[in-house]
Amino acid sequence: MTLRLLPALVALAAMSASSSLFAQAECDGERYRYISAFDNVSVSEGHVYGSNIDAIGIETELDFDFYEAVGNGNTNRPLLIIAHGGFFLSGSNNGMDVVPFCEDFARMGYAVASISYRLGIDYANIFDLENELIKAVWRAVHDGRAAVRYFRQSVEEENNPWGIDSDRIFMGGISAGAFLALHHAYVDEESEVPISIDQTEPGMGGGLDGDSGNPGYSSDVAGIFNICGALKDTAWMETGNVSIVSVHGTNDGTVPYGTGDVS
Repeated sequence: MTLRLLPALVALAAMSASSSLFAQAECDGERYRYISAFDNVSVSEGHVYGSNIDAIGIETELDFDFYEAVGNGNTNRPLLIIAHGGFFLSGSNNGMDVVPFCEDFARMGYAVASISYRLGIDYANIFDLENELIKAVWRAVHDGRAAVRYFRQSVEEENNPWGIDSDRIFMGGISAGAFLALHHAYVDEESEVPISIDQTEPGMGGGLDGDSGNPGYSSDVAGIFNICGALKDTAWMETGNVSIVSVHGTNDGTVPYGTGDVS
């Protein structure tokens, strides 16, 4: 198996976990199952979905790159929102950790959005690095939720320009982006917000949904996938939460495969 086949397997498993989400006819052929469903992919870049204050107090614009197969005429496609890695300090929505995934999912027939999110920490608090990184995760989660809301808003208010099914929005990511997806899905009660989060700080408020844009729409997702990420507390995963597909290497030297500290 090559690494490039991994996205196809992840997608197949994720969608199979919730068979009610798809009409049987949609999966009878190659669409949503094999990367040979379509030959070519188009990408359009720099679509703004929101903005918010970053770690050092600067208003930051949030955008996404949109991938779809050339010739994919379906206007009711499942949407995969994918977040890049980079330890919340670096990375981009056109980085090579995410582009192959986006391209392969698009070839399978999905609509795909690779999102940016706020990066960085307040280096004035460098000696409290653990809490600064917790804040960085919280900012990213707020941004991811705004992205979900953006697409639902586009269906309701803009005549569905992206050709998606707003009931079939999935979130996933790689490394830091997977942290975003995991916390997006499973931090769903105010009591689960880490006590180190001061929601009165600029860019940190707005409760669970945050203030990164597109209020008034649901930020719920139909499922998530995690590639080499982690969740701060597995007790947050409860019966009735959305399904997850999780892929992780046992020799990961940065994010532990089981439990432990992130290096």
